[in-house]
Amino acid sequence: MLKENRNLATEEKVAQEPEYPKRTVNNRDLLIAGATSGSIGVIIGLFGLVFSQIENLIPDHVYDVTTRWLLAQALESLVIFALVIAIILWGLGILGSLIKYGKFQIIRYEKELFITRGLLEKKQMTIPLKRIQAVGIEENFIRQPFGLATIYVVIAGGEIGTTADAHTLLFPVIRKRKVEEFLNDILPEYNQVPHHYKRVPVRALPYYLVRSLLIPIILLILAFIFTPTIWIYLTVLFLLFLTLGYARYRTAGYHVDDQFLTVRFRVFNKETILIPKKRIQAIEVIHHFLHRKQELASFKVSILSKQSGRQIWIKELEQQDNDYLIKWLER
Repeated sequence: MLKENRNLATEEKVAQEPEYPKRTVNNRDLLIAGATSGSIGVIIGLFGLVFSQIENLIPDHVYDVTTRWLLAQALESLVIFALVIAIILWGLGILGSLIKYGKFQIIRYEKELFITRGLLEKKQMTIPLKRIQAVGIEENFIRQPFGLATIYVVIAGGEIGTTADAHTLLFPVIRKRKVEEFLNDILPEYNQVPHHYKRVPVRALPYYLVRSLLIPIILLILAFIFTPTIWIYLTVLFLLFLTLGYARYRTAGYHVDDQFLTVRFRVFNKETILIPKKRIQAIEVIHHFLHRKQELASFKVSILSKQSGRQIWIKELEQQDNDYLIKWLER
């Protein structure tokens, strides 16, 4: 009889414990995250750095024999060799994502978020809800066509976790259409993702193109002067940055409602940041001579982050939009 009473008490205790919302990442999504993370560029850079360091340790005769053998190969063989190396490095990037985010889980408690991750080494992180200043949705060039995104939060005050980045990863990869569902479960306070944005005007396009093309134009001029043979490669670089400038223009915009300012912009990755009005620390409107002639201005929002403040720009907005945002914040 006593044993039955104990079992009933245990069952009642379990039944009384609240069911906290939680999300996990399965292995298939982790493979997608690794394959679309864009980390291959970083790995190639690290590979080149390591090779440059060990190059001096390679005996001269081995280096010369290897170089002569590579030069003796046909172009097709070199292309295949480069592709094999790229695939291997890409695979290493995927493996790194599996190790880093394996067994990923996020749980929403009353006053904090609790994250665990790591396949080989388990890491834990607690994020107090009161220190969250903004929520961001990031899409890189690879993930955007597939409708994939990463969710992060901007944290105020001291360091969270082991890095001092401007933001803290909340979920490594998610379908864009499921972002609202995720926020509704984990951060319902921020479930205000808009579907329409007020974009910058067409006359802002030249500013976005000039800012993106400044460095490629300088490199092209120097190439024509000193090394004309590489101008074709720099022309490709010029076209890529031209596309980037247009993508920045197409992305830039904002949305406001009673509680949130949502800013959409692109440096390389497309970012959408939801900022509660009460978390905005400062605003600033900046315009120069050309802006004043065209009735344009840039709007800067400052919020707290880990180390200091983070500034978020909406560049070349209509002057009347800037005035509207200032009045909105004053209200």
